[in-house]
Amino acid sequence: METLVATSEENSATIQSISETIAAQNNSVKDILTEIDEIAGVSTKLEEHFDMEQAQCE
Repeated sequence: METLVATSEENSATIQSISETIAAQNNSVKDILTEIDEIAGVSTKLEEHFDMEQAQCE
């Protein structure tokens, strides 16, 4: 019985650790997506002021 309790506690600790790792990774993904959105917003603003005809090389 003691072995089962110890194993259960170890499993709980492992599950908690995995949950924390997943949460941290989700936050990292959210941060990356936010940065992409910010870059895309800057890119869109630049395109609004960019004249393709003037930029073409002859």
